[in-house]
Amino acid sequence: MESGEQTQDEALARSRLELAKQELDKGHLERAEECAKEALEFDGQLNEARIWLADLYIAQAEPYLASRQLQDAIYTDRTDSVAWEKLKEVDPISAARMARLSELAPDPFVSHRVAELEDEFEDLGSEEEEAEEEYEEGSPWAGVTGAGQAAAELLEDFSDDEEETAEDDEDLEPEADSDHEVEVEAVAEITPATPPATAPAPPAGGVPSNPGSNNSGSALGPGAWEFEQDRQYLQRWLAEPQVQGMLEDLRDVWRLNEIKFMPAYDHAARMQRDRHPEIAAATEKCLHQLGLHDCELRMVVERGLHPVPITPAPPRLIIPTMLIKAMGGAELQFHLARSLEYIRAGYLPEYLVADTVADRPLRALGDESFEILRAIMHEIIYPHEGFLKKEEHEHLQKLAHAWQQRATLSADRAGWLCCGDLDEACLAIAKGSAHSLDEAAKITLEGFLEQFKGEDPAKLAAIPLKEIPDRSAPYAAYRIKMLQWWAKTPAGLKLREQFAD
Repeated sequence: MESGEQTQDEALARSRLELAKQELDKGHLERAEECAKEALEFDGQLNEARIWLADLYIAQAEPYLASRQLQDAIYTDRTDSVAWEKLKEVDPISAARMARLSELAPDPFVSHRVAELEDEFEDLGSEEEEAEEEYEEGSPWAGVTGAGQAAAELLEDFSDDEEETAEDDEDLEPEADSDHEVEVEAVAEITPATPPATAPAPPAGGVPSNPGSNNSGSALGPGAWEFEQDRQYLQRWLAEPQVQGMLEDLRDVWRLNEIKFMPAYDHAARMQRDRHPEIAAATEKCLHQLGLHDCELRMVVERGLHPVPITPAPPRLIIPTMLIKAMGGAELQFHLARSLEYIRAGYLPEYLVADTVADRPLRALGDESFEILRAIMHEIIYPHEGFLKKEEHEHLQKLAHAWQQRATLSADRAGWLCCGDLDEACLAIAKGSAHSLDEAAKITLEGFLEQFKGEDPAKLAAIPLKEIPDRSAPYAAYRIKMLQWWAKTPAGLKLREQFAD
């Protein structure tokens, strides 16, 4: 068949689209919509039908449905200028996100669909040299935002009174159940600057016999190592009606329409455990200690330093090759365990929604997996997020940020309990805030902490909304201090002894 000749399916698609136009002229809206969708079933590349449907939805004042059609058109053909222009008018937020995605370098596993990683490490060194030149912000160690400035920036976001200072906020005791309570506490330190001599007692059931399982025997639920304020701030986050709607839609996609979520992990190749025995062994140990049965591992050639938890059932992690080059042994096990902890505790849906709502800029280069995941998540939660007023959206962002900070501390504890080496766990936290392989290789625990010597822990904790909690250098210093403290408490020592058995 010649390249310009039309296939039978393409001809049928065209005829259905023409029929859709005729039905619309007759005033038969439902029939017109049905015919246009049938056209796409015959020819999924027919963007004309998608744009026609988008115009139909715009006329019916249904911008969300129009946005979905236009995004699908752009996914089909990123050079479709008509789809881009219409999306910018209907849904500028999604248009901006898709523009960011279109600028990412192509992923070899999307274009070639290779079954496994043959030479994942060969060219990574040269890519890192390029990344050094591209990264305009420079080393995070040379110009870290002052902790006092970070606290002041966050204070401006959370306080309505411009004359209040961060020091005043730390001493405030807001009224119970007031709207101001969340705002003040999110600025104040996460825990006392001088931790108490003893940790809070473990949960009412004591420490479970299997460290990763709760008393009911399920692999899900809060662990005995959970950070003391984690649940409190999670409940505040979940109390928002919009958040409940977002979570329901995400779980519905996982349960009823998993194919919609597949792009979040389909670009990554399945890891062959016999070719990566160290990663396989570290994962198996984490799974056993945390009480999970299995986990599907996928790998991507990316410059990220954090595994990406994707789905809870089955548990799925994406592991960037730069993480494997930058860390091994206990450091690698620490990062695997803390990522699996979100799945084990059952908080992965909440965490994904919180991260999507916060919508922070990704500062690390090569974070294609995070960008793809966020784009999918934004589409899922759009019916609840897309029509929020600015102040409502900012309120949800602050709540999400406050809980994620505390969930990060819970995950750090799980990571240390699984890897078993406190110094290596702290070094892994420090390296996780680097932006390149070379920077991570130069980091020492002593040198990293020296840069924050004398800083008030409360100010290190008060990172602004734009900072990702598990990637911020000032917050990494705070996380290290908190983990070093908790590891010496009776509760921490007891749990570590149990994990070591």
